[in-house]
Amino acid sequence: MIIKTIRVLLACFFLLFSQPQIFGQEVNPKLAEALQHALDSMHQILGINGISASLQLSNDAVWAGSRGVSTFQPIDSISSEHVFATGSSTKTITSMCILQLVDEGVLTLDDSLHLWLPSFPHIDPNINIRQLLRHQSGLYDVLQNSAFQPTLLQNPNQLWELEDIISTFIKAPDFPPGTSWAYSNTNYILAGMIIEAATGMSFHEVVNQRFFEPLGLESYANLAYDPVPEHVAHLWLDLNGDGQLDDAHNFFTGWKSMFSAVGPAGGYFASASDLARWIRASMSGSLVSSESWVEATTTVNSNFSGNTKYGLGLMERSHLGIPSYGHGGDLSYSTRAVYFPSKDISIVVLANDASINSWSLTGTVNALLRTYLDCEAVLLNTNKLE
Repeated sequence: MIIKTIRVLLACFFLLFSQPQIFGQEVNPKLAEALQHALDSMHQILGINGISASLQLSNDAVWAGSRGVSTFQPIDSISSEHVFATGSSTKTITSMCILQLVDEGVLTLDDSLHLWLPSFPHIDPNINIRQLLRHQSGLYDVLQNSAFQPTLLQNPNQLWELEDIISTFIKAPDFPPGTSWAYSNTNYILAGMIIEAATGMSFHEVVNQRFFEPLGLESYANLAYDPVPEHVAHLWLDLNGDGQLDDAHNFFTGWKSMFSAVGPAGGYFASASDLARWIRASMSGSLVSSESWVEATTTVNSNFSGNTKYGLGLMERSHLGIPSYGHGGDLSYSTRAVYFPSKDISIVVLANDASINSWSLTGTVNALLRTYLDCEAVLLNTNKLE
């Protein structure tokens, strides 16, 4: 570890004399080299097939790196162009959409479900939107229903309506609204339905128009409605229960029923660099009013590791002692997307190996952050000497 740190510091030191400013519009090659070295090391430590990462700096410059493989026959190495399923990082999109509708006066966070949605068994119509977004509704998670995946596998090409997902798979709630906290994808499926009711458009159309097109996030895709992107990192998943990972690309990318079912809760693919751009834009509060951002960042305790707290579609925790906002994601692929307000940088890590989950990527986020901080420290110390 000491040797590794020395290498990073030497790279950053050389960086200063080869190009005085690290943070120009393009990431300095020596900083990029140090970040890639950190990613290479973490890929080896994790022992997984493929990993992709990106860091967006405060001046909008983006570093993207990758290591490992998408396929073995033929060999296709992971590149920055590859897209991955980003899982529950989609919840940041759904939450930002709701908050924009609040800013526009279309709805309020205090609105109850009965104002926007039909009645469903086991769902208290007095639950409000804030409780949905903060996972304080107590609602059963429909993705945990034992019939959920088998039913969706019966017809992989079926496009499910969100209302049908709720009515088919909902069960009795876990606790009365507002009395506790429990992560539930049901909350965000209902939030997606509210967005559709409030706008008269499909969720997919709304987020395309509000976010993906204006921000130039061209890699974002929901494979239930969009063509399969040219460069998809193949998913490695144990398909037959023999303990060995299989190339699940054809199965997974054709599973339209799944992506339509979980759309607002976790149905999107993206590249690491586009997710880094999104997470910095959304988690900096730049997409909503200051009042809505205060609401979003008012957090409560969760049962996640690392003293993680939860706000409106965001996780709050510290990495190396530095506070951050972001979200993880697990849909066989794994995702960790983090923004550091004090540094105004975002870091994203994606993996295509179902043998790990998103929390396993925290160490890689920390390694990339430490590399950035080491370079920043050298720059600051050199400026003081001047």
